[in-house]
Amino acid sequence: VGKKTLETSILEESRHLYEAINNEQGKPFDPHYLLHNGVSNIICSLVFGHRFEYDDGHFLEMLKNFEEIIQLPVTIWGQLYNMFPRLMSLLPGRHQSTFSTSKKIIRFIEDEVQKHKEDWNPSEPRDYIDCYLEEIEKCKDDSSGFNEENL
Repeated sequence: VGKKTLETSILEESRHLYEAINNEQGKPFDPHYLLHNGVSNIICSLVFGHRFEYDDGHFLEMLKNFEEIIQLPVTIWGQLYNMFPRLMSLLPGRHQSTFSTSKKIIRFIEDEVQKHKEDWNPSEPRDYIDCYLEEIEKCKDDSSGFNEENL
């Protein structure tokens, strides 16, 4: 896990992105989602050890959820929630769904961590999660902050 892994992930994802753009056959399209998928896949390759296909429904749902959470603070609902959290917790609005959306993302990540734990080999780290799991094992009795919740 290092510089070569990052370079390899970027090169592999650029090939997939190139293929996806070519599949549009010169027709006009919004590249936002393809680029978003490409960048997200590079991050997923480093963190989870694998990428997702551009048409993977579960992955697309997670990207949509991330985008929803990221956009909330710039909306009026997000700003009002930051100023008046108690009041806003009583009022309906888009800000209410953000909490359930963030729980979905946490479950997605927890599922990936669980898969890693099932076939984890400490002597062969594949990605960020494996390295972090190794640190958790090293610092089990320590209050260093290496725990699954921080992962």
